[in-house]
This record gives sequence, structure tokens and C-alpha cells, in this order.
Amino acid sequence: MLDLLEDTRARLRRDGVAFEEDVPIGLMLEVPSAAAHRRPAGAARASSSAVGTNDLIQYLLAVDRADPRVSGLYEPLHPAVLRTIDGVVRAAAARAASRSRVCGEMAADPLQRPAPRGAGRARSCP
Repeated sequence: MLDLLEDTRARLRRDGVAFEEDVPIGLMLEVPSAAAHRRPAGAARASSSAVGTNDLIQYLLAVDRADPRVSGLYEPLHPAVLRTIDGVVRAAAARAASRSRVCGEMAADPLQRPAPRGAGRARSCP
């Protein structure tokens, strides 16, 4: 993904197009494989990170939240979900001074919002 960014920057320079060189790079984790890696591609260069809880929960628990036959199994407070989010937030905090954001329905629900925030390591998305 960062190759695409660098290729685009090189093309803009070559074509003489003015652009901001120091655009912050953000990282959105939405799939279990990226969350489990703890150091996904581009993480070292990311100035911010966020956990997309909707897709992460769906894929982590193998539950289609739109399918009425199994949507009742979609559980944002499942221990595997909370551990995964906590691990991502801790890994991001170890890499940078800025905190992570937790996004999605979980961040919007006042009853679930405090769970991934732990000891103040993550903020909810606006």
C-alpha cells in the first residue's frame, strides 16, 4: 500500500503537480489477520491508527451481522473481540505517542464504548 503512495508522489513530482509532501498516513485495521500481526504494513509510518470494529467483529467471530439466522451471535463484548482490540491499541501505543481510535457501532454505543478504551489508550471515532 505504501508503494502506491510513493508511486503517486513520484508521478505528481514528475508531472510538476504541487502537493503537500507531509500528508499524515493513517492506518485502519478491520480484519483479524492485520490485527493479529500487530505490526501491519505501514504501521511504522502511520501517524494515527483506528480499529474498525464492525468488520473486525464480523470476521473475527465468523458471524454475518446482516443474516438473521446468525446475527444474534454478533457479540461486540465477546472476550476474543476485546482481547483483539486491546492488543491492537497496545501495539499502536507502543509505536507512537498518539492514541488509537476505535470506530464503528461499538464506539457509537454508550454501553459498549468504554470497553475498548481500557485505561485511556484509545478514543472513539467522532
